[in-house]
Amino acid sequence: MFEYQPTRAGAHALKFLTAPDGKVFNGYLQVDGYAGYNTIQAASRVGCMAHVRRKFVEVLQSIPTANAKDSIAQQPIGLIQKLYVIEAQMKTAAVSERKRVRQAQSIPILEQLKAWLDEQVKLVLPKSLLGKAIHYALGQWSYVIRYVESGLLSIDNNIAERSIKNLVIGRKNWLFSTSVDGAYATAVLTTMVRSALLNKLDPYQYLVQVLNKLPYAESEKDFEEMMPWNVKAGVDAADSQGRLAA
Repeated sequence: MFEYQPTRAGAHALKFLTAPDGKVFNGYLQVDGYAGYNTIQAASRVGCMAHVRRKFVEVLQSIPTANAKDSIAQQPIGLIQKLYVIEAQMKTAAVSERKRVRQAQSIPILEQLKAWLDEQVKLVLPKSLLGKAIHYALGQWSYVIRYVESGLLSIDNNIAERSIKNLVIGRKNWLFSTSVDGAYATAVLTTMVRSALLNKLDPYQYLVQVLNKLPYAESEKDFEEMMPWNVKAGVDAADSQGRLAA
């Protein structure tokens, strides 16, 4: 779901994750390092290892290519790469297996990375690019290691990053996004399109179906039936009946 807000204040995140009865979301919340999410204290925060890695990559990019291979920034990048190799090998693994492997293989690598960060933070200028990368990693540490607690969690926030990329690129060309109403409309339409894609529906066909039914919707049940996961369930059920009949 995409939602437009006029500012980046943490109060908006808190409001978004607060139910009408006043209960604040208390599950896993996987986000980047934006401080506004600190308002969601009831949730178990999960960080993004890709953001940690990106800071060290920026260090390498600031160094002449001939010297980059000798930079100490290669060490955390190499350790993080090992973590991603483990994840890549478990793409189709069951949730329980993913947790077991992370506990056995990822935790020792994370411990090596933490030891390196703790040592280097004493030696590197805090305002240098490398110093900033180290301080960012340490500041996010309790969040970025939480993914090993459950096989349901991801090592990074890349799913959300990829989902928002099209919006960030597109808004430069969507003239109606320059107004508040336009930004709100963009959030609504993007939510519908991305939700359709996540449920393996053709976005165009889904929008046509919803817009045809919308004028006749009266009850909560009518609107619920138009949710992409229910449309998908209906399509799957129809396909199943067709195969049985055949």
